[in-house]
Amino acid sequence: MKENILKFGIIAIVILGSFFDCSDDSDEKINVSIPTVGITRIWDMTTTTAICEAEVVSDGGGNIISRGFCFSIEYNPDLEDFTTNEGGGTGAFASQLNSLTPGTVYWVRAYVTNSKGTGYSSARGFSTRSN
Repeated sequence: MKENILKFGIIAIVILGSFFDCSDDSDEKINVSIPTVGITRIWDMTTTTAICEAEVVSDGGGNIISRGFCFSIEYNPDLEDFTTNEGGGTGAFASQLNSLTPGTVYWVRAYVTNSKGTGYSSARGFSTRSN
């Protein structure tokens, strides 16, 4: 009798274990890659503002959870620098960069973020107008 209870217990553990697989290999995590984005133009520079436009090239197989622009007076700005946030989604988007210094060269990169990470465009430079 004890053997039958032991066999039943082992079989139950094996069956239940298959229902509660702890591995995290969902399609979302396996197939998602870093998204890509490209700047399409920078225009309407004033002494303190500029408008940037970009487009999500690929969502990397996941939902875009944030997108916008990073900008700085240093080359290759990232999320640690000044940023804008235009929400999520794919397609084209634009931001106005504000509070810039007149007569200054700035570097800007578009960014997009999904569950895998953040992708950046190449850096583009522009100058604000002098007073």
